[in-house]
Amino acid sequence: MAFNDACQNVYWEWLGLAKWKASLLVLDEAHHAKNDNTRLASLFRSPEVKALMEKSGERAPLLRNKADRMLFLTATPFQLGHHELIRVLRSFSAVRWTGD
Repeated sequence: MAFNDACQNVYWEWLGLAKWKASLLVLDEAHHAKNDNTRLASLFRSPEVKALMEKSGERAPLLRNKADRMLFLTATPFQLGHHELIRVLRSFSAVRWTGD
């Protein structure tokens, strides 16, 4: 178990330091990003998206500014509650908005 934990720590550290960009990021089963406290959601947004958008001192989500476009796929958008759907849509704040 200690080896697995060490590998996970190295992986997440590497992912945070890697300098890569993608033209398109596709997230299947996007409804799984509805809960702010999950690891998946934290890749796209912090608990305080507004603070991030204002360039606060918080650490940015790992996938913020990594993709020019994002496509979220889900078969259950109408089964989500209103607030859950809004949280999923807030994940789009992670896209790299260049205006190009």
